Amino acid sequence: MTPLDQMVGNLTPSGLHFERHHAGTPTIDPSKHMLFVHGMVQTAKKFSMADLKRFPYIVRKHFIECSGNGLTEWVKPTLKTVQGTHGLISTSEWTGVPFAAIAREVGLKQGVAWVLAEGRRRCGHDAQHSA
Repeated sequence: MTPLDQMVGNLTPSGLHFERHHAGTPTIDPSKHMLFVHGMVQTAKKFSMADLKRFPYIVRKHFIECSGNGLTEWVKPTLKTVQGTHGLISTSEWTGVPFAAIAREVGLKQGVAWVLAEGRRRCGHDAQHSA
């Protein structure tokens, strides 16, 4: 939980960021990490981290909150601090390439209405697929 009662300002330091993992924490080697964009595009492409770093990037602040934040307090309030009652939140500054830049690079075809983003987790217990 984010220690809201001890923070100054509205940005959550990365080491205090609220985290919730349903399937383990992935181990990502940036030198091997790839982004694949395919489907209804003019040219399917694979981007390395070095490729992505050549694109213009943006910096934005975003607030995230767990849907379970404060959930146990609805029936009977029991927690004594704001961290306990509402600590499943964080506000961070995020830096990255806007999807529109990648979409222009691959040339989205006419009629594209949605995008499916998928990730592959690579945890210690997932060794058979880590090659």
